[in-house]
Amino acid sequence: WRAHPETLQDSLTGVLRLNDEELVKFLQDVLDALFAMFSNEEGNSTQHSGLVFHVLVSIFSLLQSNKFQHFRPVMNEYIENHFAAALVYKGLITSVEHMAVFMTKAEHPDPFQKCFGSLEYIFKLLIQSRRLFARATGGQYEDSFRRDLHSLFTALNGMLAVPSYDVIIPTQEALLNSTGVVLEQLKDTLPAPELGMLARNMLDAIPRGAPNRLIQAKLQAVKDLVSGELFHEDDSRTVVLSVACKHLRMHLSRRDELRLCAEILSEILTQLYELQREQRDKVTNTLQHDLDSLCKNILGILIRTISIIMEGSHAVLPPLVACLLGLLQLLDETHYKRYWDELTPNKDPRDLKDFLSKSLLVYEELLTQDWLVFPTDWLIMKLAANDVMRKSLEEFAKPLVYRFLGPHAFDSQLWWSYFSLAVTFLTQPSLQLEQYREPKRLKILHSHGDMRVLMGFQILSMWSQLGEQKLHFIPSMVGPFLEVTLVPEPALRKATLSVFYDMMQCEQAARGSFRLVESELIDKLDLLISENKGDDEYRELFSTM
Repeated sequence: WRAHPETLQDSLTGVLRLNDEELVKFLQDVLDALFAMFSNEEGNSTQHSGLVFHVLVSIFSLLQSNKFQHFRPVMNEYIENHFAAALVYKGLITSVEHMAVFMTKAEHPDPFQKCFGSLEYIFKLLIQSRRLFARATGGQYEDSFRRDLHSLFTALNGMLAVPSYDVIIPTQEALLNSTGVVLEQLKDTLPAPELGMLARNMLDAIPRGAPNRLIQAKLQAVKDLVSGELFHEDDSRTVVLSVACKHLRMHLSRRDELRLCAEILSEILTQLYELQREQRDKVTNTLQHDLDSLCKNILGILIRTISIIMEGSHAVLPPLVACLLGLLQLLDETHYKRYWDELTPNKDPRDLKDFLSKSLLVYEELLTQDWLVFPTDWLIMKLAANDVMRKSLEEFAKPLVYRFLGPHAFDSQLWWSYFSLAVTFLTQPSLQLEQYREPKRLKILHSHGDMRVLMGFQILSMWSQLGEQKLHFIPSMVGPFLEVTLVPEPALRKATLSVFYDMMQCEQAARGSFRLVESELIDKLDLLISENKGDDEYRELFSTM
């Protein structure tokens, strides 16, 4: 082509007509020739740069197809070890920017779709080109390169902000599908905060009322980001998590695209769980901060969303509940404490009360339905879910005591909800270990212990905290406490018996007799015995009262 430049246009057009297999067979030679044509010795474009770029994009698009997936390593090897065009990065940036700007004016969208669907290779090449140039010049024009990159992303954002219509939606989708991998290519080129800003601006560029296809592509881009390399490194993970949380909150609050939201959240939780497991006793401050951020941004809205969609039979409810449990599992006492502080700005408890009320309501519903969100034979999952719930209830108990117990802050409804839920937890079918054969029962006891006993003592601990407020629950708590005594654990039964004496003493001191407690106790005991609840030891225990 150098000997006969007048035939260059025909040669380039001929490349497009080449048999796919032939093209791939001589891939390295073809690419070397194309990059030599793409710019002159000063790195400036030539009269053929546009057509060369078109041919390059066609080749990259071909390599992205399923038919040639196995050639990806060959292409990566070429870029890393054989590609030598140190001056083409400017032209590649300019070409992509040109495509973004003129997308809406295109009569034929196919070349544009191919271009934005091939951004992975384009960015790999332009970054490698820039590296080669920097190596040769000692890093000259770095600021100019960054400005060019930011200018390119501004054009890409503008392309996403264009009101969508049928012709351009596939091109916008192609760009969003490439977003995650493009930003990953830049992780060694731009600092994490800049990458985060680029990601945020790009995703924010999509109008709120965009078509569903574009919203789904946006959320898929978020999913790609949280499942990619950027999420593995502390600096960039924090930035990506912030972007992801913003869009998750938006869609959870609108209750749209919940399936994708659950997938994104599941990916985030899986990654953070793995990180937490790797770090074990040496959890980094960054990971703690990320967990705080996730808790602050997602826990409340997730609970609210679940509480709303629980009213119908929503197919996405099980994955959202699984995400809730996964999030709770990652949190420790310090995360909860910071979250309680977050919910009580200026010591105003309304948001905290709202969160606790909704959480207890969601928990109650899950338990009342015996974890119907999971298949009935998923006993291990139910046990794991119960373990997570029980531990979270221990944490929920703390703000109840510290913020909703004082004479001017007492909230009897919140406390009643807690006691009611705790008893529902304790009496749920899946925790009644007596129904299982001994090998299974022993296995459950070994892995989880008897969670009824643990919850029973938690209830007693909460009762002991009430002090003068106990009268609010006399005699209404007699029935629930009798349910606690059904658990065949002698220590728990005896401890619960002391509560009935305590109730009698409280009523005696306040009202001069304990007739209400006595009457309620007799009525509820008769009911339990008539329903054939309680074992022989149980009956014997109460006969001594």
